[in-house]
Amino acid sequence: MSKELSSRGVYANYGTREVGGVTGVQKTSGADNEIIFEVFAGDTVGDNYAFTLPPFYLVEAIYVEVEEVFAASSTADLSINGGTALTTKIPLTTLGVASSALTGLANVKGGATAVDLVITPNANALASATGKARVMVKFKKV
Repeated sequence: MSKELSSRGVYANYGTREVGGVTGVQKTSGADNEIIFEVFAGDTVGDNYAFTLPPFYLVEAIYVEVEEVFAASSTADLSINGGTALTTKIPLTTLGVASSALTGLANVKGGATAVDLVITPNANALASATGKARVMVKFKKV
């Protein structure tokens, strides 16, 4: 890339530029975000199960990490702005890390207003004597 210095001491750049030191890749910061829900056995559904997604979001993926298994048939559901929730609920009975499909989840893209992202553990998860999990929702600010 060539540079030209003007009489006012300002440089003008000509030619192609490498962005972030990598040709053909534009690096951005702050676009990729995640929200992490902590779900515990015996919890009651409260404020810790709702977060606000910023305007112009795009939900990309859901992951669950179960550290301590919940009682049989324990799941969690996710909804955005009161829309249709997940078709297949997030499983809380298998130890380890897994992904969960976004199938059925309404409002995965947002408009000009912020909306609520709500996770709802089912009755079995809330009544379970044991259980600890994290549910991570990956989204972008578009």
